[in-house]
Amino acid sequence: MFATQPLLKSGARLPYGWIVYLHVASVLGFLALHGVSVVIPWQLRRNQDPAGARLLLLLSISTVRFAYGFLVAAVVTGVLAGLAGHWWGQRWIWAALVLVIVMMGVMGAMSRGYHEARQAGGAVARPNPVGFTVVGAGGLLILLWLMVLKPF
Repeated sequence: MFATQPLLKSGARLPYGWIVYLHVASVLGFLALHGVSVVIPWQLRRNQDPAGARLLLLLSISTVRFAYGFLVAAVVTGVLAGLAGHWWGQRWIWAALVLVIVMMGVMGAMSRGYHEARQAGGAVARPNPVGFTVVGAGGLLILLWLMVLKPF
Protein backbone atom coordinates (compact mmCIF):
# COMPACT_ATOMS: atom_id res chain seq x y z
CA MET A 1 0.00 0.00 0.00
CA PHE A 2 2.73 2.47 0.97
CA ALA A 3 5.81 2.78 -1.16
CA THR A 4 9.17 2.13 0.39
CA GLN A 5 12.11 4.38 -0.19
CA PRO A 6 15.76 3.33 -0.01
CA LEU A 7 17.17 4.53 3.29
CA LEU A 8 20.83 3.73 2.94
CA LYS A 9 23.18 3.05 0.06
CA SER A 10 23.12 -0.59 1.18
CA GLY A 11 19.52 -0.72 -0.05
CA ALA A 12 17.84 -0.98 3.37
CA ARG A 13 14.28 0.25 3.11
CA LEU A 14 11.83 1.95 5.38
CA PRO A 15 8.10 2.16 4.63
CA TYR A 16 7.92 5.92 4.10
CA GLY A 17 4.13 6.18 4.35
CA TRP A 18 4.05 4.39 7.69
CA ILE A 19 6.84 6.54 9.07
CA VAL A 20 4.94 9.69 8.07
CA TYR A 21 1.78 8.21 9.59
CA LEU A 22 3.60 7.59 12.90
CA HIS A 23 5.10 11.09 12.71
CA VAL A 24 1.68 12.72 12.29
CA ALA A 25 0.20 10.49 15.02
CA SER A 26 3.05 11.47 17.37
CA VAL A 27 2.50 15.17 16.66
CA LEU A 28 -1.25 14.79 17.31
CA GLY A 29 -0.54 12.92 20.56
CA PHE A 30 1.82 15.69 21.65
CA LEU A 31 -0.68 18.42 20.80
CA ALA A 32 -3.55 16.63 22.56
CA LEU A 33 -1.66 16.04 25.80
CA HIS A 34 0.25 19.31 25.76
CA GLY A 35 -3.05 21.10 25.15
CA VAL A 36 -3.79 20.69 28.85
CA SER A 37 -0.67 22.68 29.72
CA VAL A 38 -1.56 25.23 27.04
CA VAL A 39 -4.94 25.98 28.61
CA ILE A 40 -3.76 26.11 32.22
CA PRO A 41 -1.90 29.47 32.06
CA TRP A 42 -5.10 31.05 30.73
CA GLN A 43 -7.04 29.52 33.63
CA LEU A 44 -4.44 30.58 36.20
CA ARG A 45 -5.01 34.21 35.23
CA ARG A 46 -8.68 33.88 36.20
CA ASN A 47 -8.33 31.59 39.19
CA GLN A 48 -7.78 33.46 42.44
CA ASP A 49 -8.12 30.39 44.68
CA PRO A 50 -4.66 28.95 45.56
CA ALA A 51 -6.10 25.45 46.07
CA GLY A 52 -7.77 25.54 42.66
CA ALA A 53 -4.56 26.80 41.08
CA ARG A 54 -2.61 23.94 42.66
CA LEU A 55 -5.12 21.45 41.21
CA LEU A 56 -4.62 22.97 37.76
CA LEU A 57 -0.85 22.65 38.17
CA LEU A 58 -1.20 19.00 39.23
CA LEU A 59 -3.31 18.34 36.14
CA SER A 60 -0.55 19.85 34.02
CA ILE A 61 2.10 17.70 35.71
CA SER A 62 0.05 14.54 35.10
CA THR A 63 -0.07 15.08 31.32
CA VAL A 64 3.24 16.76 30.51
CA ARG A 65 5.39 13.65 30.89
CA PHE A 66 3.35 11.80 28.29
CA ALA A 67 3.28 14.85 26.04
CA TYR A 68 7.08 15.01 25.95
CA GLY A 69 7.22 11.29 25.14
CA PHE A 70 5.13 12.05 22.06
CA LEU A 71 7.40 15.00 21.25
CA VAL A 72 10.44 12.71 21.28
CA ALA A 73 8.56 10.24 19.07
CA ALA A 74 7.65 13.08 16.68
CA VAL A 75 11.28 14.18 16.38
CA VAL A 76 12.54 10.62 15.89
CA THR A 77 9.90 9.76 13.28
CA GLY A 78 10.51 13.12 11.58
CA VAL A 79 14.22 12.34 11.25
CA LEU A 80 13.40 8.84 9.97
CA ALA A 81 10.92 10.27 7.45
CA GLY A 82 13.63 12.67 6.30
CA LEU A 83 15.99 9.74 5.78
CA ALA A 84 13.42 7.50 4.11
CA GLY A 85 12.20 10.29 1.85
CA HIS A 86 15.69 11.60 1.05
CA TRP A 87 14.70 15.07 2.27
CA TRP A 88 17.94 15.97 4.07
CA GLY A 89 19.32 17.64 0.95
CA GLN A 90 16.43 20.13 1.07
CA ARG A 91 16.60 23.31 3.11
CA TRP A 92 13.01 23.15 4.38
CA ILE A 93 13.65 20.09 6.56
CA TRP A 94 16.69 21.74 8.15
CA ALA A 95 14.65 24.90 8.76
CA ALA A 96 11.93 22.77 10.39
CA LEU A 97 14.42 21.02 12.65
CA VAL A 98 16.05 24.31 13.67
CA LEU A 99 12.61 25.82 14.32
CA VAL A 100 11.64 22.90 16.59
CA ILE A 101 14.87 23.31 18.57
CA VAL A 102 14.42 27.10 18.83
CA MET A 103 10.78 26.71 19.90
CA MET A 104 11.77 24.23 22.60
CA GLY A 105 14.42 26.64 23.89
CA VAL A 106 12.17 29.72 23.81
CA MET A 107 9.20 27.92 25.36
CA GLY A 108 11.46 26.39 28.00
CA ALA A 109 12.89 29.77 28.94
CA MET A 110 9.45 31.40 28.98
CA SER A 111 7.99 28.68 31.18
CA ARG A 112 10.79 28.37 33.73
CA GLY A 113 8.87 30.12 36.54
CA TYR A 114 5.73 28.20 35.69
CA HIS A 115 7.60 24.87 35.92
CA GLU A 116 9.25 25.85 39.20
CA ALA A 117 5.88 26.75 40.73
CA ARG A 118 4.34 23.58 39.36
CA GLN A 119 7.07 21.41 40.87
CA ALA A 120 7.12 23.25 44.21
CA GLY A 121 3.36 23.00 44.64
CA GLY A 122 3.46 26.18 46.69
CA ALA A 123 3.11 29.69 45.38
CA VAL A 124 1.49 29.77 41.99
CA ALA A 125 3.19 31.66 39.20
CA ARG A 126 0.87 33.39 36.77
CA PRO A 127 2.62 33.16 33.39
CA ASN A 128 1.66 35.34 30.45
CA PRO A 129 -0.28 32.99 28.17
CA VAL A 130 -0.22 35.40 25.23
CA GLY A 131 3.51 34.89 24.69
CA PHE A 132 3.12 31.12 24.86
CA THR A 133 0.26 31.24 22.38
CA VAL A 134 2.12 33.42 19.89
CA VAL A 135 5.29 31.33 19.98
CA GLY A 136 3.50 27.97 20.05
CA ALA A 137 0.77 28.58 17.49
CA GLY A 138 3.01 30.69 15.25
CA GLY A 139 5.75 28.08 15.31
CA LEU A 140 3.30 25.26 14.57
CA LEU A 141 1.86 27.14 11.60
CA ILE A 142 5.35 27.73 10.21
CA LEU A 143 6.22 24.04 10.72
CA LEU A 144 3.05 23.01 8.94
CA TRP A 145 3.88 25.36 6.04
CA LEU A 146 7.41 23.95 5.80
CA MET A 147 6.35 20.31 5.89
CA VAL A 148 3.32 20.50 3.63
CA LEU A 149 4.47 23.01 1.01
CA LYS A 150 8.23 22.32 1.18
CA PRO A 151 8.92 25.87 -0.08
CA PHE A 152 12.69 25.55 -0.43
